[in-house]
Amino acid sequence: MRKAMVLSAAALLTSIPCKLTAQVNLGAFAGVNLTDLSGDAPPGASFLSSTGFVAGLVGEFVIAREVWLSFQPMYVQKGSDIEFGFTGEDEPDTLGLALNYITLPVLFKIVSGNGKTYVSGGLDLGYLVSSTLSLDGESRDVKDSFNDIDLSADFAFGVMFPVGRPKITVEARYTQSILNLARQGQNPEPGALPSRFRSSGFQLFAGLLYPLGGPEPRREPGSDLERAVGQVVKALEFKRPMLGGHAFLPNNLVRDPFIKTFIRNSVGVGSAVNLDIPLAIIGDDTLVSLKGDLLFALLGFEYQQAVKPWLAARGEFKVVGRLGTGVPALLASGITASTGFEFGWLVRLFHSERTLLTGSLKLANNNFTAINVSDFVDDIIAGRPASLIKKTPSMRGGGGLRFAWGVSPFFGLTALAETGYGESVDRRADDEWYFELGGTVDFDFSAISEVPIGVMAAYRHNSFPEAGNDVSNDIRGGLLRIAYNGRSDFIVALDIGFERFDSRALNQTVNFGSVGLNLRYYF
Repeated sequence: MRKAMVLSAAALLTSIPCKLTAQVNLGAFAGVNLTDLSGDAPPGASFLSSTGFVAGLVGEFVIAREVWLSFQPMYVQKGSDIEFGFTGEDEPDTLGLALNYITLPVLFKIVSGNGKTYVSGGLDLGYLVSSTLSLDGESRDVKDSFNDIDLSADFAFGVMFPVGRPKITVEARYTQSILNLARQGQNPEPGALPSRFRSSGFQLFAGLLYPLGGPEPRREPGSDLERAVGQVVKALEFKRPMLGGHAFLPNNLVRDPFIKTFIRNSVGVGSAVNLDIPLAIIGDDTLVSLKGDLLFALLGFEYQQAVKPWLAARGEFKVVGRLGTGVPALLASGITASTGFEFGWLVRLFHSERTLLTGSLKLANNNFTAINVSDFVDDIIAGRPASLIKKTPSMRGGGGLRFAWGVSPFFGLTALAETGYGESVDRRADDEWYFELGGTVDFDFSAISEVPIGVMAAYRHNSFPEAGNDVSNDIRGGLLRIAYNGRSDFIVALDIGFERFDSRALNQTVNFGSVGLNLRYYF
């Protein structure tokens, strides 16, 4: 009965006519840009963020109800401070790097139903106007060290305040360059400027938009009835993902295709036990080894917003830490920490009563920090530049397909196939293609009994080394989830995971088991 009422209300909504009239918005904006560099910092140096000025114009055109195509030519001041470490009792030297661009962001802008908030995303093509490197009041032109063209991905959220016909806008935007800014073989300061890096940062704008050419897109006079029906739909809606009467158990190992608004938090710990820790190696032969363990810790946070019934924007942040539990394991494998964030979009491609197919686009940035005594000693012996602490960023972009099938109210299936291209974690290798394949099957016992429990099993094959360059091949992993699913808007789950990968430092296959707690709330 509930399902029939929702479907009837949805059909009534789609039957109400919508009127689009041609409209153009013109405007201007200004703000600040907080920029940082991510890449291979020079030995003994670190990047610090810097603040610059942003100003530009806006021209946007409506292409569908509440969907705009926005062109925003602007002048942007980017850059970073490069701080070199202490030498004796001296203060560290700080080089100021300034990069001034003329850019043209081309964004798709999705406006909310009330017309007061929006999200946008797209690409930003930039041309380098000037670049200077400064120290102690002296500066030099280093434009020849950088590529003239930069390409960035932009993600933004904004608020609009009508003041009569014009609108005041306030927007926060994250921008991440995709191309390497450094021009290979043209670095006049090899000890000061990195050979591979990208810019990223947050921008805060305030501006004014003025609509031209006609009234804003609106619905016909049936809007009161539409709002009433919308309220009924909202009240009856089952907020968790459902197809064919089956309520799914989404997880963070194999991502699902559902266009929903939710927030997720995950914590977990794991270990790999009884490993052979090599202490003396000659060539490919291990002469002396001891038994040891590795300990892992995991933390994840994700938010997804259903902007439209066919479109969702999402962001994710995660941290993975690894260390040996004894002195031999610490010396051989070191301490590794990985932090990463990911922004992306989901677009509905096909939807029926029992099946759903969506396309995904994403941009991910991971930073790996490793403290490894063994590699430090090896570099010294080999005469290579040695550093006890190594930081390696890796940025990649990609996309793919996600599928779900509600086979029956009792069980359902999901599948994922995604690929991407980006930086290799191993700095001696070129940029690489990555792929990810996975599938799940889950069972909802509340559909056949009074027990509010769901069980899910998942498998994933991932070619991206999420634990850093110690991983020498693909990662195979599985997950068993036992969840309380007695509510339509909330899932709390116990996750038991397993992963298998080959370790370069340990020269063996590592079998890693974990247990975690996962909380997911749907709005």
